[in-house]
Amino acid sequence: MEEILCGIAGNTILSKIYYNNKFNQLSLDEVQRRFTTFTILGRRYQYKRLSFVFKVKPKLFQRAMIEIFKDIKNVSIYIDDVIISTKIENEKVLIEILDRLQDTM
Repeated sequence: MEEILCGIAGNTILSKIYYNNKFNQLSLDEVQRRFTTFTILGRRYQYKRLSFVFKVKPKLFQRAMIEIFKDIKNVSIYIDDVIISTKIENEKVLIEILDRLQDTM
């Protein structure tokens, strides 16, 4: 949180995008899926996406969001919030963020 506050210091335009329940849209790769295996009536199943049952879900989501936006200046991530802070209008940054989210989610 301190890192975010330092990042927005001196900026006058702030925007926040909140992703409620977007955790469930994160796909799991093959290695991660193996850790979600469960058996019902002798049949094995694996989750393909994060589920409500995983305690690490917020941490994984935040890590994924940081990776997606790591090269965009003036963007901070806190769990499921994308915070944009600029000295002047931030419309270009918002468009870039929305484009990336559309491509990755």
